Amino acid sequence: ENSYNATRKELKISEEAFVLITSTRVNKRKNIGEIIQAVSSLKQKGLDIHYIIIGFMNDSYSDELNFFITKQPVVEIFHCFPFLSHEKIRQFYSAADAGLWVKAAISIQESMGTGLQVLLENKQSVSHLVQENVTGWYYEKDTMEKTIEKAYNEVRKNNKTIKLENRKNRIISTSQWLSYDAISKKIIQL
Repeated sequence: ENSYNATRKELKISEEAFVLITSTRVNKRKNIGEIIQAVSSLKQKGLDIHYIIIGFMNDSYSDELNFFITKQPVVEIFHCFPFLSHEKIRQFYSAADAGLWVKAAISIQESMGTGLQVLLENKQSVSHLVQENVTGWYYEKDTMEKTIEKAYNEVRKNNKTIKLENRKNRIISTSQWLSYDAISKKIIQL
C-alpha cells in the first residue's frame, strides 16, 4: 500500500486514476504507439487514465515515440522512463492498476508476481497466463481500446481497500502457478 501511494504521489497521479503500465524494451516491434493512441482516445472520452512506459532507450525510435507522445491531446498522462532497477519497476507495478503488453515478454510474469492484472493480445504464446477477470483480460487485435475500458470499469468498481486485498490474493494465487518453483516442478513432471 505504501508503494501504491508514494509512487502515485511522486508521479502526480490521483488515487482514483486508472494507471496502465508497460515495461519492456521499447522498439518498433512492441507497438507501444498503438497503446498510446488507445490511452489518448480513452482520455478524450473522459476516462481518468494514465500510462507508464518503462524501457526507453537512447535511440531514434525512442525519440520518435517521445515526439509522438508530445503530439497527444493530453501529454501529462504519459510517464516515460528508461530501464530501471527491479525495485523501482516493482514500485511502479504496485502503483498501477493493470499492465498491457502487445508482445510476449518476461516482464508480464514479473508484473503478475506483484498481483498486477494484465491485458494481453489473445495469442498462443501467452495463452497460459490469464485467468479471465481474475488475473487479467485477453483482447483481440482490434479490441485493445475496448478491453482497456473494460479493465478500467472493473477496477473502478472496487474501492482502494478492495483493490489492495484483491492484489494480495492474486499474488498468492499467481505465485502458486507462476513461480520458478512451480514452473520447475511442472517441467520435472512432464
